[in-house]
Amino acid sequence: MTNRLPSLNAGATIDLSQITPAPGAPGTIGDLVTNALGVVLPLLSILFVGLIVYGGYTYMMSQGDPKKVEQARGIIVNAVIGIAIVLFAFVIRAIIINAIT
Repeated sequence: MTNRLPSLNAGATIDLSQITPAPGAPGTIGDLVTNALGVVLPLLSILFVGLIVYGGYTYMMSQGDPKKVEQARGIIVNAVIGIAIVLFAFVIRAIIINAIT
């Protein structure tokens, strides 16, 4: 059985400047982060809207129980704070993208 693998020359170099990224692949780490935020932020918005709906449902089903009302109020307040943070992140992302381009 013979070795059919090519031998490597110890002095051989590889020219990496000829390598191009695949079509649609992010070119820089900034592009990667921008693309990731473009996917994650809308999903978080949907999550927080769902939490607001869940908090409203919990409030309606509390039947006046102060403990459940307070729990529902906490869910709604935390969801509103979360969605405000996500919207603020959208604004920051837009400002940064406009500043870069």
